[in-house]
Amino acid sequence: MGLWQVCVTQEEGIMECKSYESFLALPLDLRVSRILMFLSNGLGLLGFLISSCGLDCCKAWEAKTALKKQLALCGGVIFGISGIMTLIPVSWVAYNTVNEFWDETVPEIVPRWEFGEAMFLGWFAGFFLVVGGLLIVCSACLKGTETPTMPLAAYREPTQVQAPLAMRHWRQHSHPKNADLVI
Repeated sequence: MGLWQVCVTQEEGIMECKSYESFLALPLDLRVSRILMFLSNGLGLLGFLISSCGLDCCKAWEAKTALKKQLALCGGVIFGISGIMTLIPVSWVAYNTVNEFWDETVPEIVPRWEFGEAMFLGWFAGFFLVVGGLLIVCSACLKGTETPTMPLAAYREPTQVQAPLAMRHWRQHSHPKNADLVI
């Protein structure tokens, strides 16, 4: 049993899956888990769109560094909230699965819930969303708001003295690899 459908593996190894017929017929934990997963997906998309506008590589609002920093912070926080909203239903379903698996009042004939691949993928996704949100927030907080007045390639030390013409010509030639080798 999962959030979206019930799957049964028969003795021949064939798996048959059937979607739930009614949302309201589901237990409360599955209904809340489905709602939280929908909200998590929506917040993840919103966080992606907002934080991508706050990245340095985005050319929109290039002159407004404070706005870009706020967009990156907001997107990172939304990513973190999305990750937490992913971890809550996955962990809740895992907790109920463990409780029902070891419940002695349930007869042996009744099929038991087990952890599937989706459970572990949900934990990894939630963890990486939270870590990604924290990284975006940290990078936005550490980013300086000052922009350089001229590119580094055009910058030259003011105390640098020009070399004579003969020395300039000598610097342009590359030295052979073994120039220091004495035979």
